[in-house]
Amino acid sequence: MRDYQGKSNANMRVCKVCGAEQSLDNFFIRTDSGKHRWDCKWCHGKRSRLWAKQNPEKRKKIQEESDLRRR
Repeated sequence: MRDYQGKSNANMRVCKVCGAEQSLDNFFIRTDSGKHRWDCKWCHGKRSRLWAKQNPEKRKKIQEESDLRRR
């Protein structure tokens, strides 16, 4: 990102879904690469909830497996 004077603003990022420029605190960090995700936390949550609603059986199976690992 660059501000109006052309200086780099390293602690800001644009969400590829909603297009809003936000601080890096609003982006999850990927566990595989250690880099920030391309979508903000709000958009990521919205997409996750939509997937869960469209795939109730898969979500239930994943939740059960996760519960077993925590025991």
